[in-house]
Amino acid sequence: MAQDEDDLSAAVRGLSMMLTRPGNLEETLTHVAEFAVQAIPGADGAGLTLLAEGQRRQTIVASEEFVREVDDIQYGVAEGPCITAVDRRMTVTSGSLGGDVQPRFGPRVGRLGVHSVLSLPLLVAARVVGAMNVYAHSRDAFSVEAIRLGELFAVPAAVSVLNAQLIADSQRLVGQLSEALTSRSTIDQALGLLMAMYGDTAEDAFVRLTTISQHRNRKLRIVAQELLEDGVRRARARPRPTPPKSHTAESHTAECHATTRAGRVAARGCRGGLLPGCRSGRANPGARVRAAAGSVRGCRDPTGPDRWPAQDQ
Repeated sequence: MAQDEDDLSAAVRGLSMMLTRPGNLEETLTHVAEFAVQAIPGADGAGLTLLAEGQRRQTIVASEEFVREVDDIQYGVAEGPCITAVDRRMTVTSGSLGGDVQPRFGPRVGRLGVHSVLSLPLLVAARVVGAMNVYAHSRDAFSVEAIRLGELFAVPAAVSVLNAQLIADSQRLVGQLSEALTSRSTIDQALGLLMAMYGDTAEDAFVRLTTISQHRNRKLRIVAQELLEDGVRRARARPRPTPPKSHTAESHTAECHATTRAGRVAARGCRGGLLPGCRSGRANPGARVRAAAGSVRGCRDPTGPDRWPAQDQ
């Protein structure tokens, strides 16, 4: 008996440690079922069932494959100890399922070699959150002490199951909200695209989008995403205009150098009065250069800071 108490304590500690290692709902329920096998003497396997709104059985996990087979029979014929335990909110046990009073369930399970069951409702503040089914191959496997330990284990197990269910519901809600925000952004972008394409107001664009959605029999978010993807494909397929040619830095520099050389020649010619526009050799060479020499736009007079208009003399 001392060993049984130690096993129960270890299983309860395992339940408490799950809070520090959160997993998904199915993983958590499977761990609870495994701890149940550890806590209850004589158990060969255990399964857990959650109840959703309206007492609908939602999630079934099992520590062993034969437990899943037994529960499939139970829920398939809508008859068995788990259903009775939930409906009556009480512990249900049997040590000879083959000869059980439930004719559709007992004999079929007995033929699988499973003869004992301990079904425990999982209660939290008078609310049934699920049920725990513990099975054994041997007959009369669960003693009075085993039933007592099972009922003790069911209390923290019910809390663990409820917490796991609440966490799963919260995660699902966060996912739904995230999807809704993404959908809203996608729909708003599609409305902007329709407004730009057809000159619609925001209201007209929304009517147009919903009409497309109804015509295609597809969700509004999916239609909006398809419109955006189609718009991107059309934009990428449209030919882009060729930018105008421009002077490169190298060609511009070469022209500036040529103009500078021409300016120097013109300056020497002005000093000797050789170029038209030079009234005397004493005239301002810079002025004569501007009158006589051409330049490239942006090049400066080699004899001064002024820019010259392009012309050749």
